[in-house]
Amino acid sequence: MDALIVRAGAEFERTISHPATLVDLAVAGRSFLEGRAGGDGAVNVVGAAVAWLVLTDQPEQGFKATFLDDLVTRCGVVVAAEAAIIVAGLRIRFHRPGPGEPMVTIRSVERRPVDDLLNVQIFEPHSRLRALLAVSADAEYAAAVAALGRYRGSGLASDFLISFLVPTEQRWVEEDLRALALVDRDYLHVGWSLLASVTTPVQAEAVFAAGGDREHSVWGLGHRLNLVYSMCAHVGPGVEGLVGELFDGHLNCSTDI
Repeated sequence: MDALIVRAGAEFERTISHPATLVDLAVAGRSFLEGRAGGDGAVNVVGAAVAWLVLTDQPEQGFKATFLDDLVTRCGVVVAAEAAIIVAGLRIRFHRPGPGEPMVTIRSVERRPVDDLLNVQIFEPHSRLRALLAVSADAEYAAAVAALGRYRGSGLASDFLISFLVPTEQRWVEEDLRALALVDRDYLHVGWSLLASVTTPVQAEAVFAAGGDREHSVWGLGHRLNLVYSMCAHVGPGVEGLVGELFDGHLNCSTDI
């Protein structure tokens, strides 16, 4: 983790110093790294999120889980979960160089619009975080649910991730399934993560039917077998037809999906 900060530190500072980066995010990001370097016990969770987003952006995307593990070790799983949700509510914005400026990547950090799902992925680091929450003590899990609940309604990306991380909160899963039904086909993959949190055949069917393009969902979910395993484990009898549909779909689906 220390090597990552050294390696990506200059680009981090360049990104948060961009005029388009909101001042509060820049201050928080610097505060987090300064506190980490100084061993400060206080945790700036927004700063942790900014650092997580920027330091593990390209070409360092392979270190997202490394950042998570370090954050959990230093700050605990509740802080890590809250930081993950804040990350989902942020995005990197790319800027074109001006006339005469060198052709280098110019980035800033901004808050994600409520309905925006561009470049959102719910994948391995989040699966690891979900597992850590699942094995946490009851009081710690309850604290995580309370912390994440404060972000409900702040954006589709954040909401979908919350329901993935704490599947016990079925009222949130139901809300997000209704939202998923209206998501554009190109961004359904973000909401497919809800399949890991369903507990009834009706809920599972809602994931498959979302967006009105079932063939696309069958194709995509067939590549996310971890989600299918979770569906089978949590729902049990009643989803045999959906599993069969996945196998049939992958044998017969068109190549232009």
